[in-house]
Amino acid sequence: RDGRFVALGSNLTPFVLVYQWTSTGFGPKVADPATLPAGAGNGVAWSPDGKFIAVAHSGAPNISVYPWTGSGFGTKIANPGVLPVGNGLCTAWTRANDYIIVGSQTGLMNAYPWNGAFGAREQPASQVPAQPNKVAFNYDDSYLGVAHNTTPFITVYNWSAGFGAKATAPASLPPSTGNGIAWHL
Repeated sequence: RDGRFVALGSNLTPFVLVYQWTSTGFGPKVADPATLPAGAGNGVAWSPDGKFIAVAHSGAPNISVYPWTGSGFGTKIANPGVLPVGNGLCTAWTRANDYIIVGSQTGLMNAYPWNGAFGAREQPASQVPAQPNKVAFNYDDSYLGVAHNTTPFITVYNWSAGFGAKATAPASLPPSTGNGIAWHL
């Protein structure tokens, strides 16, 4: 992890783009993956160890993960045995690098154990009202925050190697759609 690359999800093919980054700005675009995501790249996340890049996208399998060699995309990792339900909108890894989350258009949060490949999907958390736009784990992976399209616009789950109880919504709700979420470090 050295900040030498910046990734972007896109509505048009190739759906994920990675550029080299230098102290003076953008460098050349990295070659596209051999197997492209199936549709619009709605969310992109690097694994905390920098060895993988995940793309939540429209169209089955709704999530694509590639090894990252430090200079480009490797061969796409095999799809999860049970795919995320609905188009993938956002994705995040636990900081411990042992789970990957995929938020889907149906409002479900899909969690997969991760050890260089997808483990068996855990029971999705179905309490997010609609369309998660961004997901993020806190600094010690004890909470998963979700920004989404309907009230209360932000939902937080306890996390301990899987979904725990949903936290109480804030007393003063956000006024509209939650588009992003980040935890103070």
